Amino acid sequence: MAGAAAGFSGAADRSKEKDKVIHRLEEGAALRAAGRFQESNRAFADAESQMDAYERRAKVSLTDEAGALLSNQAQLPYEGRIYDKVMLNAYRALNFLQLNDPAAARVEMNRVLRRQDDAVNSKRKRIAREQDRLEAEKRRDPKVNGMEKDPSVKRKMDALYGFLDQYRAEGSYRNPFAVYLRGLFFATHATGSADLEIARHDLTEAAGMVPNGDVIQAELSRIEARFSGKPLSPRVHVIFETGRAPVRDQERIDLPIALYVGNGDVPYVGAAFPVLRPQYDYLSALNVSAGGRTAQTTLLADMDAIVGREFADELPGVIAKTLLASASKAAVGYTVNRATRKKDDLGGLLAQIATTLYQAAVNVADTRTWTTLPKQIQMAAVELPADRKVRLSGGNVNTEILLQPGNEILLYVKSISPHAPLLVTQTTLN
Repeated sequence: MAGAAAGFSGAADRSKEKDKVIHRLEEGAALRAAGRFQESNRAFADAESQMDAYERRAKVSLTDEAGALLSNQAQLPYEGRIYDKVMLNAYRALNFLQLNDPAAARVEMNRVLRRQDDAVNSKRKRIAREQDRLEAEKRRDPKVNGMEKDPSVKRKMDALYGFLDQYRAEGSYRNPFAVYLRGLFFATHATGSADLEIARHDLTEAAGMVPNGDVIQAELSRIEARFSGKPLSPRVHVIFETGRAPVRDQERIDLPIALYVGNGDVPYVGAAFPVLRPQYDYLSALNVSAGGRTAQTTLLADMDAIVGREFADELPGVIAKTLLASASKAAVGYTVNRATRKKDDLGGLLAQIATTLYQAAVNVADTRTWTTLPKQIQMAAVELPADRKVRLSGGNVNTEILLQPGNEILLYVKSISPHAPLLVTQTTLN
């Protein structure tokens, strides 16, 4: 991971301003996986500062949007998505725990909560605002509605995006991993009953968000014991990141030329749309063995669903913007070609070739996404073994961990693929 971290760092330093955020996110994750927690937090802080600046702007400037209509949405700044912001603060909190700075970790844990609430509210407002603006644009250019309703275009769209219905039904902007992590932190770092109340609230919410909440229910029972004045029973908490979150690719669709002109002045009208590609090469579960007992990790957060839900909600706006951009580029091509052809047939032919090549060159979708996020985040918990040894196994991996001193240990395990070695860090929570 050290090589990947160096590569992402170099890319972030060289990247254009519009791509800074995504490169810093990748850099921060790679540095964290390499155990360089301080440097990881610096990269994340840089990304967060830029994302906050974009938030303060509230929306992309009209100048940027106008430029994108003549090129593509990838030319706009990457402002960060809700799941980016939540995971960034969660990772910063974990980094601070690794650096033995629970006070700073507490600040990040609270930011996680505010980030989820603020981001969801601002996202809804922004989508509504954007939808109103795009509807006004489409009323001015009825060709866009014609393209959206064209049977051949609709069939292609259904083939590309039909699977997103499952994410609209199951996905959520709220990330149960972040909620659980905050609850676990306040349970193990409680300085009084107020902290325990926060832990109880967060873990109760997390338990209602996951399909199998036995691990969280056991943690809630431990909190109730704390309210009765009993100390926490020694425990090993395991958080398991497995696989890779969906990546973004693009699909190009040729659009009906007849909706523009019929005399050959625009020989090509096309659009490139982003598509979500789930990744299936992952370790499905991890066995955690300690003290003669074995527990298997269970799903905590389905990042496929979290990423997919946000993608699905953004999609109508992305499609409308892409079609508007195609309409704008076709209109420019039509004007140039027609004017040139009237003056000179050869010049008209050359202009037609040039505008066709231009449209094909800028027919690019925005495929930027945080690629080092996991596919799933899972959890398990076992009693602290007397020999302080924990074995992790699954697929082709099998490794034994000797636990560091402490009664509350967090093992954070990352698996990139079933064939790659596990990346394991451990932190004393109490």
